[in-house]
Amino acid sequence: MCQIDASVDLRSDGRVFFGEMNTMNLWYTESKEELGASRGPVVNDGKRLRVGRIAFVCRVLCFAIAGVAMIGCDQKPPVDASAPPVFGEGKVEGVVKFPGTPPERRFLDNSNCHTQMPKAIQERTIVVGADQGLADVVLWLADAPASNGASRPRVMLDQIDCEYVPHVVAVQVGQTLRVTTSDEVFHNTHYNSFENGSLNFGLPNRGDFRDLQFRNPEFLRVRCDVHPWMSAQVAVLPNPFFAVSNEDGKFTIEGVPPGEYTLVARHDMLGERRTKITVGASAGEAVLMEFAAPD
Repeated sequence: MCQIDASVDLRSDGRVFFGEMNTMNLWYTESKEELGASRGPVVNDGKRLRVGRIAFVCRVLCFAIAGVAMIGCDQKPPVDASAPPVFGEGKVEGVVKFPGTPPERRFLDNSNCHTQMPKAIQERTIVVGADQGLADVVLWLADAPASNGASRPRVMLDQIDCEYVPHVVAVQVGQTLRVTTSDEVFHNTHYNSFENGSLNFGLPNRGDFRDLQFRNPEFLRVRCDVHPWMSAQVAVLPNPFFAVSNEDGKFTIEGVPPGEYTLVARHDMLGERRTKITVGASAGEAVLMEFAAPD
């Protein structure tokens, strides 16, 4: 059975704010017991109530769109990777570089972010640091075994001075991503997904948060509709052997079992690079990945 999920925020002044709704986002429940358990108001994070499922309307919608690509039922079944990760002693270290002259990074006007003086921010389309190091590149071992990251430490995505921090974040399937805000201004977090279900929710107060878990690998672009310059990238990966290059382009992937792998580097604007590597019981030679300027 398909369901529509919505929730409300109860404000301190008594107003009701519809803070999140999975816009036409329908998914299947496994049993009648699961559906029954999800009905009725349930406190979530102490700040919002999950309202009753609109089962009848949802059923009608599901039948109406059956056979026509299931528009709206955009959450796919989870990847079968229930086992926890298996780690080793190997390590992959290296640097990602951008040869040539990088494009100029312009400053963004975030002066209306909040009443305090917000810190000036620059766009992060292509960020090149010391010695031509390229930041914000997601690197992972593509052919490492898939596993479930539910037991791994939580990853944070904050909103500071109307900017997502960090700009690029990577999590494993099943691992918790906590989206929070350090701003005393209303933000909403909005993303469209073909693999995990689209979502749009509000974080009206400083310290508010929402925990997310993703069931399938995917690259997502997150944005705030209130402040249109705000965006971030979330990489959901099938195994724990990944990293994001830092401001100088450096990266480290630890705990890798010995073996031969395909190292993939992905930049949102510059595409992908792949190289074959061999991981031993100790750290090997540093890996160099390079991205050319776009045409």
